[in-house]
Amino acid sequence: MEWADEGTDSHGNPMSGILLVDTQTGRQEVICRFPRGQKHPAHPHPSFSPDGKKIAFTLAAGPDSHVAVVDA
Repeated sequence: MEWADEGTDSHGNPMSGILLVDTQTGRQEVICRFPRGQKHPAHPHPSFSPDGKKIAFTLAAGPDSHVAVVDA
């Protein structure tokens, strides 16, 4: 899994995305886009749920950080 930078939000946080990469084919799929902080705890450390159906990560919300969950 990787992230890709895409400009900044109104608070100066870099816009980013989580990409799901098939290691056998190299195919990439953007799972979500969001503002990411430049330091802890507002930048993502994506983690899959045990069943592989959800991804949890942190994101920047202005000067604060939030936890987000998306479907994989």
